[in-house]
Amino acid sequence: MPYLQGAPIDTIPATDAAAETDPIIVLGSLKWRLPASGISSATGWNCPLFDSDSIVMPGAAGKSYDVELRFQGVVELQSYTGGTLLNNRFYVGGAPDTSSSPNSNVYSMSISSPAQKFFLNYGTDFTITVALDFTETIRIDAGATVGVFATSVDSLELQHTRSVAGVYDPSQPYPGQWVNVSVVSIRER
Repeated sequence: MPYLQGAPIDTIPATDAAAETDPIIVLGSLKWRLPASGISSATGWNCPLFDSDSIVMPGAAGKSYDVELRFQGVVELQSYTGGTLLNNRFYVGGAPDTSSSPNSNVYSMSISSPAQKFFLNYGTDFTITVALDFTETIRIDAGATVGVFATSVDSLELQHTRSVAGVYDPSQPYPGQWVNVSVVSIRER
């Protein structure tokens, strides 16, 4: 089944009988930003409390897809508990561990079907920022809402001078923390 990535979110209309049974899916990207709005201390910037973005997964009703996503950004670290660490930053399920890092930003993604929650900034050094650039494949059902959320908890974020090679939106280095999520591939399950 053919798929396209990187265009605006949409299901391309069928143009022939074969296409009606083999739809081409186009899924756009998700972005969220916590822009710095001024220095609050020697190590911290003021920033918005919250930012989010969402899309609806296109596709035929009743279908499920394995969607390979690329996560790129610059974030501070947060610890999580009650879930599973898949790579050194990507945490599945659980919740923020506010006992060890009560003021660290939370970067999360939720899928409505099948119901899943992911965190993107797992770590235990709460004094640094890190550049993210990794891929993960997750299951998403057609019609599911995919949401991304950035919560600064205290309207502050760590200062940094990091950037991610090859990213031009936002301009690098970006004055604040940010994450882009883009589609690498989509395959029907």
